[in-house]
Amino acid sequence: MLKPINAEIDFEYKCEKCGGSNWITKQETISRKLKCYCGHINTVIPIKYVKITYNCFNNQKILNKQSVQKAINILRGVGYLKSTAETMVLKIAQTNSSLTTDKLVKQAIKEEVK
Repeated sequence: MLKPINAEIDFEYKCEKCGGSNWITKQETISRKLKCYCGHINTVIPIKYVKITYNCFNNQKILNKQSVQKAINILRGVGYLKSTAETMVLKIAQTNSSLTTDKLVKQAIKEEVK
């Protein structure tokens, strides 16, 4: 599975005068000025950085999202880090999307102990 090595992202700003949409890149925000198509010059807040996260399990459909979220919250409540709990539960949910919350938690802990 490939991880992204680069990204091109544009940001949408609405003109203060006409309400029109204007798209600019992160680099273009540095100038702090954005000239709209109507001619109005808007002041924009520069973008310092963009954080992109991805989930390697997104290629399969999870049917019971509510049970998955509850299972993650239960694991977090007993001391697991959010990222660890998500990885554990999503791995189980990928193989059996019909499990109830309690069964997801039990299976996730069982798999970790192996």
